[in-house]
Amino acid sequence: MEKIQLVKNERSRNFYNHIEWSIGNCNSFSFSVAFISDAAIQLLVDAFHKTQIRGVIGRILTTDYMLGTDPKALRRLLQFENIEVRVYKTIEKNVRGFHTKGYLFEYDTHVQLTIGSSNLTEKALKYNHEWNLTYFSKENRELINGIHKDFDELWNDDNVVLLDETYLQSYEKIYYADKYSKVNQQMLIKQIVDFLKDNSDTDIVNQIANDLDIDNQSLIEFVDEQFNFPSLKPNYMQEIALESLYNLRKLGQKKGLVIAATGTGKTYLAAFDALQLNPKRLLFIVHREKILKEAMKTFKSVHNVKMGLYTGHEKQIDSDYVFASIQTLSREKNLFKLKEDAFDYIVIDEAHRSSAPTYDRVINHFKPKFLLGLTATPERTDSNSIFEIFDNQVAAEIRLRDALKENLVVPFHYFGIEDATTDLSNIDVSKEIDVVADRLNIKARVDLIIENIQKYGHSGDKTKALGFCVSIKHAEYMANEFNQRGLKSIALTSLSDEYERELYIQMLEDEKSDLSYVFTVDILNEGVDIPSLNLVLMLRPTQSPIIFTQQLGRGLRLHPSKDYLTVLDFIGNHNKTFLIPIALSGNSNYDKDDIMLETKSNFSSIPGDTFIRLEENSMMQILRQLERYNFDELRNLKELYQDVKRQLDRIPTLMDYGFDGFDPVRFIDKTKSYFDFVVRVDDTFEITRQTESVKKYFRFIDSLLPLKRIHEFVIMDLLIKTGSYSQIRIEDELKKYIDNPDVSDLIHALRHLTGGLLSDSDKKRFGFPIKFEDEQVGITNEMIKLLDDAMLKRFYTNTIEYGIGRYQHEFGRTTVKYPAFRLYEQYKNREISQIARYESIYVIQSGVSNKNNQYYLFVTLEKGNVKDSVNYKDKFLSRKTFQWESPNNTTLKSKTGFNIINHKELGINIHLFVKKGGKNTDIYSNKFIYIGEVDVVKHMDEKPIRFEFKLHHEVPEDVYFKLTTEYENDEKAN
Repeated sequence: MEKIQLVKNERSRNFYNHIEWSIGNCNSFSFSVAFISDAAIQLLVDAFHKTQIRGVIGRILTTDYMLGTDPKALRRLLQFENIEVRVYKTIEKNVRGFHTKGYLFEYDTHVQLTIGSSNLTEKALKYNHEWNLTYFSKENRELINGIHKDFDELWNDDNVVLLDETYLQSYEKIYYADKYSKVNQQMLIKQIVDFLKDNSDTDIVNQIANDLDIDNQSLIEFVDEQFNFPSLKPNYMQEIALESLYNLRKLGQKKGLVIAATGTGKTYLAAFDALQLNPKRLLFIVHREKILKEAMKTFKSVHNVKMGLYTGHEKQIDSDYVFASIQTLSREKNLFKLKEDAFDYIVIDEAHRSSAPTYDRVINHFKPKFLLGLTATPERTDSNSIFEIFDNQVAAEIRLRDALKENLVVPFHYFGIEDATTDLSNIDVSKEIDVVADRLNIKARVDLIIENIQKYGHSGDKTKALGFCVSIKHAEYMANEFNQRGLKSIALTSLSDEYERELYIQMLEDEKSDLSYVFTVDILNEGVDIPSLNLVLMLRPTQSPIIFTQQLGRGLRLHPSKDYLTVLDFIGNHNKTFLIPIALSGNSNYDKDDIMLETKSNFSSIPGDTFIRLEENSMMQILRQLERYNFDELRNLKELYQDVKRQLDRIPTLMDYGFDGFDPVRFIDKTKSYFDFVVRVDDTFEITRQTESVKKYFRFIDSLLPLKRIHEFVIMDLLIKTGSYSQIRIEDELKKYIDNPDVSDLIHALRHLTGGLLSDSDKKRFGFPIKFEDEQVGITNEMIKLLDDAMLKRFYTNTIEYGIGRYQHEFGRTTVKYPAFRLYEQYKNREISQIARYESIYVIQSGVSNKNNQYYLFVTLEKGNVKDSVNYKDKFLSRKTFQWESPNNTTLKSKTGFNIINHKELGINIHLFVKKGGKNTDIYSNKFIYIGEVDVVKHMDEKPIRFEFKLHHEVPEDVYFKLTTEYENDEKAN
């Protein structure tokens, strides 16, 4: 046996997978590696623990060279009795540098050697561009013996010392002295700059500025430059949002909503946007005084204007920039003292609260030049939609995956830990809260939690943890148990007043305070800023992906004291554990095939240095649930509907399901419209009109969801508000939603809404809302009657609002030239015919179809049990090439065969759509993925013709992985 393999960091496999598997299956291992990070060892803790159980002997040789090895990593390694660690000393010695990166594994049948560029750091494990050659050998004893000899010589070198407590303490002193001297220098510089900014009107700063003959702002910039402390500039994502906000206002819009993951700098974005608008007066509104003070501090770092607070304690309402608490501002005695044009620019932070009565009162009172909403979670489970408040204008959206990719937030290490101490299998965890709390409140579970906290640790020196509990009783129990074990803790719940909350959060962040754990229920899910938080404990059964993401977001802010966030999730045996991978993957379609693949691959598509790992039993439990669960079964859809209704205490609208949770279009696919669904499953729904004619109008508009073209819904939104519009005015209105709208799409959409593109049978199923004559567009008389009914109008307009909001969420403002298919987006057959502007919308596409010199090829990769005559040999040859077989009656001289072979000369574009197929497919995984345009490289045979295509765009790793991978647990290399 002799084999060589290149190991890189790719979607389907990375260096972490390789090292973890090798550690888990070898008889012994020896590493010689220059740099070791704390984060990397945390990720390998489980693998090392298993070697200890199996009696595997390990040797790790590292170095103090350039202080590149973290002492926390060495301290972690000290806990393993089966692993001996030695350190090659270079500090204060005139010795050769130590920069090796080699990993040697012994097996029963062979030796495995991996040598290359990867240190034992988290970036090297998954993210960096790395090349590592792995050599497998049984026979080449000369090479193997030579490797052993060289390693042993280094292992026993005079400059090498055994890692023990004595050496570690001496190394820590050197390491942290160097680290903190740099940190302290930076902190001193920052304090100087902050002083100048915070005191820009004081005599001392004026005096310094006068002596230097410069203005105050120039003085600050001078200090920045002299101390190499960079001035604040928008990050990559903020620049995109700023450009979008600028363009919105250019189009005449007076409102805009920015949706951005927690920690991505929403307040700084508002401050930078204020530079663009340059308002004379600005109002910043939020619900907590502490956040107001932080916001004002942020604005002071960007602006040099007079700023003040407007709260219960301070009334600096005459300032240029006013930072107001909603509680104070919304009081009538305060609000109506202010003129409606008192502020040019109003910013509402935590804008998902803006549908509340206090915000509604304030928003309706003022008439600013621009109203900006900032939120991380536009989709709420406890309030009405906010999109209409901001005129459905989503200026920008920064999702968590984007934030992780751009390093705007810290990466997180998630460990899904099996909780075998409790039994939640026979109770409804969403309803029987007290029963759940009683079963969770046991000492064995507390022991399990503490054991894993000690096992995995966290980044940073002091533990700063938030534990999310199921009830007040649960939070108080956890705090009491932790305190009894000497772990300083507190419970913060709805029983705690504002002063207590701020005090204990401040204590948690304070490096000198002994408070390390805060256990809470709901109140700290959002709107609380704890930048240095380094440990999140998920102690409640996951019932909502939205809440899960909110809780995760509490710890994702960048902070000098941490390199990553540790998340420990204790997974019981309740019947909704499959929601965990949905929350982690952000799979808004609840696509079973995708979710299972993500789960089996430990979510390797998550960008950056983030790692997600489920213990095997928990993973198998989740996969079994997913295998059995049918997301489209009526009883499951009804249960989900009732869960949301119970939380809201009213009938949910489509907007209440949000864009990143369960996809409510599944309700529509099941019963033809959401209105039909509610009528069918909700006995409390009072129906005013339920004629077949009414149902037809709902069925038509709902059938267009989710939108792949926004034109139809913008038209309907305008007409519902105004009654009629000219085609030219609609073109202008479209520009407020998308860039460079194509008039041909508009005309096609108008014909669609009149029913002009549908077959006779389709016309019998649907009701069409508009009439289009002489370039004037209006609502039909039947539609006017429907909208006269307040309840029916609410259902209809909510569909419009949801459709526009979701389109903006998924696609933003950018447009694509005809045919406007977006690479790697999923499409139903109806959506393909709509975007390709077919004369008949609801045609069924299969095999090959063509329109306007565009050929569309539809391929199912896993065809199942079909006849040999139609079992075409279609497959990816690589991420850049694809093999396709034509329909079996296609000859070289037939129209289809001739045109595809000679497509370049004939000016024909070929578009490839692919779906995987397979046993787990449902209505979502059964959609086609647009792979893009292809060119014919070669062809052979006929009836069918076998083509090899070159793709215009190399398929991304995650899409290729999804379409081609049958996940294997075994190491492919062995």
